[in-house]
Amino acid sequence: MNTVFCGAPDKYRMAEQMRNRPSHGEQAAIAGFKEMVLSGRYGFQVVMLGWIADFLFQEKYLIIEIDGAHHKENRDADAVRDKVLLDHGYTTVRVPAAVVLNKRTRVAALRKALGLRNHGVPEFDDAPQKKRKKWNFSSDQSERIAQHRNYLAMIDRGRL
Repeated sequence: MNTVFCGAPDKYRMAEQMRNRPSHGEQAAIAGFKEMVLSGRYGFQVVMLGWIADFLFQEKYLIIEIDGAHHKENRDADAVRDKVLLDHGYTTVRVPAAVVLNKRTRVAALRKALGLRNHGVPEFDDAPQKKRKKWNFSSDQSERIAQHRNYLAMIDRGRL
């Protein structure tokens, strides 16, 4: 059983609702992907390890998250999520919603998030760093990561 694409039934319902009612930032990102005429496919609002990823590029093991204002309050939770997904081989790139809502920076930001060349197109501030950052978690965050790993192990063993 592939535990990467797992989650509680309510997460699947929530993802379906989010697909049917995307945020303004997600709508802008979809428009940007259409402008770019991507060669690969991507998933939108995909349940992974109990979370919902905005955009999943499976071939690249890449998740692109469009972060609105509410993400400023959830940085700790986002850091835990990003670390667990990274442990499973998925890199998360966070793009500010304000950047994709701006038609002048939308495609450049998405190209950069996908690791494509921009050819002189303006860049955005929250670009992914080339150097991997070290993860320094508080004991509470480390405990949440351990609990999530135990949850996934139980799913793998068929206990949930």
